[in-house]
Amino acid sequence: MKSVLKKSRLFIMLASLLGVVSPMAQAADLVPVQPTVAVVDEQHQAISWANLMLNGFLQHHTGASINEISFDATDTVVTLTVGGFDKDSVYKAVFTNTANEVKDEKVGKITKTVEKTAFDPSTILPPAVAVNFAYAQAEGKATSLLSWAVKTDKGTPKYTVVFATQDKKTITVVFDAVSGKLLSVTK
Repeated sequence: MKSVLKKSRLFIMLASLLGVVSPMAQAADLVPVQPTVAVVDEQHQAISWANLMLNGFLQHHTGASINEISFDATDTVVTLTVGGFDKDSVYKAVFTNTANEVKDEKVGKITKTVEKTAFDPSTILPPAVAVNFAYAQAEGKATSLLSWAVKTDKGTPKYTVVFATQDKKTITVVFDAVSGKLLSVTK
């Protein structure tokens, strides 16, 4: 390899001494690499941290029902939230990267309204699948994941996934968390 480099340098020096003008290659314009539809996997922090939070919540609140799982990185603070309830109370576990700790607090008493918001996390699309599906709906305009959440709305668990665009706007994709039926795309 060293001999090839030496020969290349020698050739260039000789060419310049002899007045040989070689055309200069022009670099092509940079083309941004477009990620594939699989923009996240189970190891992505937005996914793996949420799974850890959910598992911890269910271990700490045995028999609890879940009514919220979310990831939000809209600002410089990353927030993960898992909400749920058991037969007595409503709880919310929140992790922020600035505090680097999980706060698990009792936030209220169980009501009929709260009970209607429950969903079984084992029946919804996995978060990585949800984010990738939402990204595909953004038609290549999404540049970063801002947030995702799954909550029950009108009796149906729904994912809401928000992406930032290059022109500092957002794209919001909402779909059924169980069937994957697309409900809306707001650009």
